Amino acid sequence: STVDVESALIALNNGTLTLAGALLKDTNGTLEGEDEFLRMKSGSTLKSTGTGALVQLSGTTVDFDAALSMTDSTMTLSGPLASVTSVKGADTVSGSSTPLFKLDASTLTSTGTGALLSFTSTDATPDGNFFRLQNTSKVELAGPLFSGTGGKLGSGTASNVRAFISVLDSSTVKSTGTSALISMTDVTFDAQGPLFNVRRSKSTSLPSKVTLDCSLFSGKNTTINTTSLGFGSTFGTSAKDCCSTF
Repeated sequence: STVDVESALIALNNGTLTLAGALLKDTNGTLEGEDEFLRMKSGSTLKSTGTGALVQLSGTTVDFDAALSMTDSTMTLSGPLASVTSVKGADTVSGSSTPLFKLDASTLTSTGTGALLSFTSTDATPDGNFFRLQNTSKVELAGPLFSGTGGKLGSGTASNVRAFISVLDSSTVKSTGTSALISMTDVTFDAQGPLFNVRRSKSTSLPSKVTLDCSLFSGKNTTINTTSLGFGSTFGTSAKDCCSTF
């Protein structure tokens, strides 16, 4: 099956959506759109009491500007956000500096103990961040944030340094789980920027912050390269080597 839309595939604008299961499941189909896969804004809320992933894709071909964009919105889950296996097109979803997953002044909570995002045999190398929190956004989890098995992962370009996961503007991430917040197995990770960074606090009293009951990262049979010469062109300074992994 093929679904081709001229805007976001699923959009909530000051809307409320309550589910007892998945929002979307697809196997071997094609999903295309001019904007985001899922867009929430203007006080929208989405709640699912199902313990399976909100979005489940297997063998799907996707073509969107971004996977998730949340602005001034709230998502509450009892399970993962997305489980993707052998998905094609996720490596080119972000054709600019747009993050693949972005929270802007938004909150995402999951009480599930599995990874919020699980990528298996799927390449994901957006030109922007893979996952970005900004403007005092919050992510609160009972398990990991990301699990990747197989495939190629990364972020940024040679002229656009971007961390794979970035926590900015006094945003916060908290996990009470015991497994690593980020795990990669049999992955080739090559980013034009750090794998994970936390910065740009609005004040010393309101810092960008990560609070964990677990380790930050676990890797097995994984190659990591965060070398880039793009710092100068990104930040308007002289060229120099970067970037640290964390």
